[in-house]
Amino acid sequence: MCIRDRIKISAHLPSREVLLGAFNEDVRALSLRRTLKWLKVAKQLEAQWAVLHLNFIDSFYHHVEDRWLYYFMESMREVLHEKMPVYLENSEEKTPLIFRKVLEKIDNRVFVCFDIGHAFGYSNVSLLKWVDELSPWIREIHIHETEKGKDLHKPLGSGFIEIEKILRYIDELVEDYVITLEPVNLKQLENDIKWLRERGFI
Repeated sequence: MCIRDRIKISAHLPSREVLLGAFNEDVRALSLRRTLKWLKVAKQLEAQWAVLHLNFIDSFYHHVEDRWLYYFMESMREVLHEKMPVYLENSEEKTPLIFRKVLEKIDNRVFVCFDIGHAFGYSNVSLLKWVDELSPWIREIHIHETEKGKDLHKPLGSGFIEIEKILRYIDELVEDYVITLEPVNLKQLENDIKWLRERGFI
């Protein structure tokens, strides 16, 4: 068996200034062009899936959610023409409900990359509730610790988030998923791997 058969490769698409549900046609077109460009790169790298931020900005779109959904779904039709599974990642979304609304309407090649740190940092909905709502679609977990209102990518075990409790809960509801670490340096990577290994997650 070659190493490529044993290692899962994913590609993280651009996240900043990518607004696939934007009301302005020019903004949407630019966002889509950037997304499709990097999807083609992902395919050249033989990635098995691509991670894409939903980028639903609550303060912009909360009261016009249906219109945002319409434009986002139009953009996603173009994205899915590339025939690569897409994992939608949460960033500053306030609740998991907007994800459910997308996922219940969309192609069966679209799943969730659940970023625990982002959900803790930017949402007041409990992490267990996020898991409850999105467990049918979760295929990847991004884990790091952070303070409320921030995205600090602190080491596992820093004490801000009950990471072990959340991972064990995910284990109960999700049959198979990939853990992705997001360390800021090699020392943190070593710490995070040790933390996961000591608790039997890897």
